[in-house]
Amino acid sequence: MLVLDDEKQVKEELASVRQNRDHVQELLTRVEKTVAPGRERELFDAIVAARAAYLPHEDEFLKHADKGDYSTAKDVLLKSARPAQLKLQEAMETFDQYRCR
Repeated sequence: MLVLDDEKQVKEELASVRQNRDHVQELLTRVEKTVAPGRERELFDAIVAARAAYLPHEDEFLKHADKGDYSTAKDVLLKSARPAQLKLQEAMETFDQYRCR
């Protein structure tokens, strides 16, 4: 979104980020009801922890992007949000691989 020139498109993308955030929470709530005790629970809890670590970085990114401070938003994205997001994705992939085995 930070490469878009049209301010309307940027705002639409920011809204999509927020919608996705809500959707992910709904999915996690549904998946949690099916998680088996033991290793599967540990892996799911790792997702929850990684997401909790990621969300403050996303919040900071959104705060700056909402104000139109795209330079700072980009810095936050590259320096903290993206690394935390990668850890979250890794936790989700590990959980998925465990469930699919």
